[in-house]
Amino acid sequence: MTFKFISLVLRDRHILVLSLLLGAVIGLLFFLRETGEKQQRVLVELREQKGLAARLPELEAEYEMLITPVPKSKNLTLSGIIFNQDSPLAIINDNLVKAGDIIEADIRVVSITGNAVELNDGAESIVLKLEE
Repeated sequence: MTFKFISLVLRDRHILVLSLLLGAVIGLLFFLRETGEKQQRVLVELREQKGLAARLPELEAEYEMLITPVPKSKNLTLSGIIFNQDSPLAIINDNLVKAGDIIEADIRVVSITGNAVELNDGAESIVLKLEE
């Protein structure tokens, strides 16, 4: 059946041209459908981004509530250490911190041991020890 169709198409140029046009139209329809789906996905993504942009002040407020910096002072009080070999934590001025965190504007938590926390402000090392 397929062979008869191909031989008929090859003999008659009009059928050949119509077959080529039909194939081109079908290909174009698939292309347009795919393009339309891509446009829909882009529109959905843009709407989501626009929604996030509208919520930005709200998200910033939530972020500010989660990150409360220690007031700028050298009055640092170590009130507790939660020691775990993998991820020790310390409570300094009522804030939970880990190694690498920055407290105040320029004081970095260098290390946390079982009874002390080493800090560095860029100029000097500060060691806070738990009161016995």
